[in-house]
Amino acid sequence: MKVELIARQFLRLLPALTAISIFSFSVLLWQALALQQNQQIERKTRLQATSVANQISNQLEERILALVRMAGRWENSGRPIQREWERDAALFVLHLGAYQAISWVDSDYQLRWIEPDISLESIYDSNASLKQPYKDILKAAYTQGHLVIQQIPRLNASKDADIVIAIPIFVRLENTSSSQVKTSREDDIYRRFDGFIMTVSPSDTLIEKLVSEDLLQGYEIEIWDGEHKIYEYFNPQKRSLTELVKEEEVNLDSINWRVRVYPTEELLALEQTHLPILVLGSGGLIALLMGLVIRQAQILNRRAKNFEIANQDLQKEVEERHRTEQALQQTYDNLEQQSQERIAWVNTLEQRNKERALLNRMNDLLQASLSTEEATQVVSKTVPLLFPTSSGGIYWINDSHTWVEAIANWGETQTSKIVFAPHECFSLRQGQPYLSDETDICLPCQHIENSPSISHLCIPMIAQGEALGILYLSFLEVDKLNENQQQLGIMFARSIGLALANLQLRESLRYQSIRDPLTTLFNRRYMEESLTREINRVTRNTYPIGILMIDIDHFKQFNDTYGHDTGDSVLKAIGHFLQSQVRGSDIACRYGGEELILILPEVNLKETQNRAEQIREGVKKLQLKRGSQKLNEITVSIGVACFPDQGLTGEIVIQAADAALYKAKEQGRDQVVVAD
Repeated sequence: MKVELIARQFLRLLPALTAISIFSFSVLLWQALALQQNQQIERKTRLQATSVANQISNQLEERILALVRMAGRWENSGRPIQREWERDAALFVLHLGAYQAISWVDSDYQLRWIEPDISLESIYDSNASLKQPYKDILKAAYTQGHLVIQQIPRLNASKDADIVIAIPIFVRLENTSSSQVKTSREDDIYRRFDGFIMTVSPSDTLIEKLVSEDLLQGYEIEIWDGEHKIYEYFNPQKRSLTELVKEEEVNLDSINWRVRVYPTEELLALEQTHLPILVLGSGGLIALLMGLVIRQAQILNRRAKNFEIANQDLQKEVEERHRTEQALQQTYDNLEQQSQERIAWVNTLEQRNKERALLNRMNDLLQASLSTEEATQVVSKTVPLLFPTSSGGIYWINDSHTWVEAIANWGETQTSKIVFAPHECFSLRQGQPYLSDETDICLPCQHIENSPSISHLCIPMIAQGEALGILYLSFLEVDKLNENQQQLGIMFARSIGLALANLQLRESLRYQSIRDPLTTLFNRRYMEESLTREINRVTRNTYPIGILMIDIDHFKQFNDTYGHDTGDSVLKAIGHFLQSQVRGSDIACRYGGEELILILPEVNLKETQNRAEQIREGVKKLQLKRGSQKLNEITVSIGVACFPDQGLTGEIVIQAADAALYKAKEQGRDQVVVAD
């Protein structure tokens, strides 16, 4: 209980403790930032003092070095000429500036030349003799034998001072006696003392020239010589911060200056930021807000505990309701799934009904087709409706089963050979449908070439236990060739196979009914029907019809000599020869035995006679053999007649041609005779 009481009391005081802690930290941070800014200003002030002292020293050394170079030139060349001296002095004053005067003083301390040529009573008297303070500086320079720089107060001023630089000049001599010279070097070179170069500069003017104005921005500067202030840079509108003063020294020969630099309020305003104040203010605000937030959080926490109890009861009710909703949703999903399955089943039934109706319609059209060409046209139009995304074709095996040839194609891309051997198709090898795609290990058939398709289906078309050909289908997508599509393809191939087999059978029976099996020429029955049809046609158009009655000379003797097999070979050869000589509208028939008839529609009697002569000559040129034995020459006798010249019916015209044929035989055979 005691611990709980302490914890409750601590929680009550937590907002105030948090606010006090945050504000205390803000005060510490504010003090640290303010101290850091003051230290930054002190560092800059120290650097500024060092820069001013270094610049004064460097500028003084530069002027001294220029004077030393001038003195050295005159020492080596002898006493200067006044015109040259004035030119060098004027250039020195012009380039370096801040000089009151630069003068030449002789060895008797008399002022000889001065630039600029002005009266300086503080330096020399009316006799051009230097005043004593300046003589003391020159004597010190002569005694020491080198440059002397010294600051002396002006005689007519209490505060002002002059910077005096004195350089003794010892002219180098080549030939002289030691009694006439003074040596001033340790190298034992004889030199003659020849006076001084002396410059006088007001200290304040010189310092203003030496210190760059850029270094004075934001600062006040004082330069002290001992206890005397010799220069100050002060802006009365800007108050300086004396507590941040920094001091540096300038030590050059007898000059010992102290440079004091004070930062101004302007610099303080530039360097100092409002960050410490912002930190302090923000810290106080944050402390207040954190206290309020924690207090509000405690209030909300108490309310949350009260709500939590009510929420637990509500949560139980919600969970119970959620379980009920889940059960209802599961029931709804089951019903929805059953509904979708039924819809899919209905759609499948509708699709299959459409496919069966289309197959029935195709079967009806195939049964009504009179030729293989008509049947293949029906199939080519039906396939895109049954297999919309497929390409392929129908391939038929020839009678000798040596090759398979395409009789119909469809689709945008043809992926199979037009002609190939039966062994190149796996379905013909196995006698069952063969599927190859990317999802199986099956190889594609050899008759498939450079195919972009993914799935290939070959279905053999079998009728009465014999493979007649294949139905080939190719698809670009695997899922387009599902099991239903495969079963549909098998039904489709079965229907095509049966229909084409029936057509072949009908065509074979019709061929046998109108063709002579030995010569493959039309038979007598077909000749009579065709002649009647042609006579009815040309009667309406008044066209003639030529008739040739052809008989092989001495055919019975030929059979007796060589045998009936050779006689049959002769009949075949002449039959093939006649088929090669006729037009598409001509009709070549075997009339009976060795007699043949040739019907030439729209050909007059003269042209018919010419054709007969061409045929007679062509038969004589035939080279027939029995094994390796060459047969005797074969000749024919031909009787020529023409409708309507020799008769108005087919029977009469044939009788006229037959009579002309007998006349040709009686006249010696191997000739053409035209009917009377």
